[in-house]
Amino acid sequence: MTVNYCRPFVDGIMYNYVYYINPNSSSALELGTIEYPFKNIDSPAKEIFNFMYEKSTVFTVFHRMGTSMKHYYGIMPIIILNVQLYNLTTYGDNRLANPRIYITGHEYLWPDSTLFSLAELYYDFNTRVSRGDMDISESTIFFLKFNVFRSNMYMKNLDF
Repeated sequence: MTVNYCRPFVDGIMYNYVYYINPNSSSALELGTIEYPFKNIDSPAKEIFNFMYEKSTVFTVFHRMGTSMKHYYGIMPIIILNVQLYNLTTYGDNRLANPRIYITGHEYLWPDSTLFSLAELYYDFNTRVSRGDMDISESTIFFLKFNVFRSNMYMKNLDF
């Protein structure tokens, strides 16, 4: 599990968990930190889903300005469950273009540069159902793109 630092208030919101995504990173490690960012958009959501059970969870995912990435809609959906706020925003040079996310049905690929990632491969639906966080009928549907259950989601400066 990635343990990211707890940021103080930013724009009036407390971010309990902070992750960074840079699909252009050449680092061999993916830890979700600014030094070793995740390269895929679904990695932070899987970690929160699988390990953060408190309903007051607030987390933000910073996407690097001037980058683009693919979001494989049927293979790597974003599933947000019982989260107070899932915030998607940007970091980096504001003179660069907003991050662009292309939604596609192509095969899910790990970047060639990754040798080790803390990213989860799957969502742990069994644990969420057994905890009573999710109904069995919710856990067995075919998920596409963004799926928000009893949560709030905010996006800023991302282009699709």
